[in-house]
Amino acid sequence: ESLINQIRRACPGAVIYVQSILPVSAERSAEGDDITNENIRYFNGYIREMAERNGWVYLNVWEAIANADGVLDADATPDGIHFGTYYMEEWLEYLRHHTVE
Repeated sequence: ESLINQIRRACPGAVIYVQSILPVSAERSAEGDDITNENIRYFNGYIREMAERNGWVYLNVWEAIANADGVLDADATPDGIHFGTYYMEEWLEYLRHHTVE
């Protein structure tokens, strides 16, 4: 938040976009460490609140990548976190359609 406020002061006319954290696969989420979809949703709530409090645009890119179960498709990722070109294009398409004027 402090860093983005520095950017805001340097570029007062800029529209600030803040993106959600993307989901991981169900398998990766179940590995037993802190990288879980539950934790990511928790942090996304804080990111959304921060954006709203500061008048920034919150982009829920989660919804562009998550499948019907709300997770990253297992076949989309070799490690449960990172994904390939198809999903990057979906992410980009979401960004193209969720900007403000």
